[in-house]
Amino acid sequence: MRAGLILFFLWVVIAPTASAAEADSGWHTFWSVKGRQGNTLWLLGSVHLLQAGEAEPPPEVLKAYASSKQLVLELPMDGAGGMGPPDARLLRLPAGRALRDVLGATLHDRFLAAASIQGLPAALFDPLQPWFAAITYEQAVYAQLGFNASHGVDLQFARRAAADGKPVMGLETIDEQLGFFASLPMKDQVELLRETLDETADIQQELGDIVAAWRRGDLTKLEALLSKGNAESPVLMQRLTTERNRRWIKKLLPMLEGKDDVMVVVGALHLVGDQGLVSLLSKSGWKPVQH
Repeated sequence: MRAGLILFFLWVVIAPTASAAEADSGWHTFWSVKGRQGNTLWLLGSVHLLQAGEAEPPPEVLKAYASSKQLVLELPMDGAGGMGPPDARLLRLPAGRALRDVLGATLHDRFLAAASIQGLPAALFDPLQPWFAAITYEQAVYAQLGFNASHGVDLQFARRAAADGKPVMGLETIDEQLGFFASLPMKDQVELLRETLDETADIQQELGDIVAAWRRGDLTKLEALLSKGNAESPVLMQRLTTERNRRWIKKLLPMLEGKDDVMVVVGALHLVGDQGLVSLLSKSGWKPVQH
């Protein structure tokens, strides 16, 4: 289940999705909040990367985007997905250390064998921290399934904003996002890599089910996924959800005091649960409405 969670939280992972032909339930992972002066803060839950042709936004989402004067994303990306190069120190092990030293021979050999199947050379991983080695491998697995990063919900809207000349704000930087993983204790990074190997063998159907729930706006399913992640990986989930949501809400609340409509697009699991942005807005006295 860890891999399923990552598709909502880390922009660089490629994930499969359910068929776009699925019937529209009438609900989406999409909320509106009326501001103090009659403006609207729109909150759209995203799956960051999707299959071609699978993520056309519903008409009401496009209408909300059109009314918004600003687009808010997790990262301040441009229409091509550019967000600046990350700090290499967040991705690489300290000088003199290699991935084999951290993983141990058995897990390292298993990992390289799996990576080789994806056409990834062993030398690529030598200097990488375990978390980034795991993500790099996972991305290759999904790429083999034919999925492309450019079809993610975030980048779709970034392209629209670039074409429309609409300003884009990021809630955090790429280094801040990657830092949530890089700051994990090494033992947790190693476990992350081990779980990635365990899960990617049959991940396609699982992720398809998850994304189908996202498309339907099935909050029960999404909240169950979040709860399972919290139970299995409490340290990682605390950093990926609760801590980030608390920082982000401080940036979103002032937008409800302004005059302009704003469209916010973040990973869907940031919006659900007791510590999700929708709940935090409710606790602050606002009234989010799901659409």
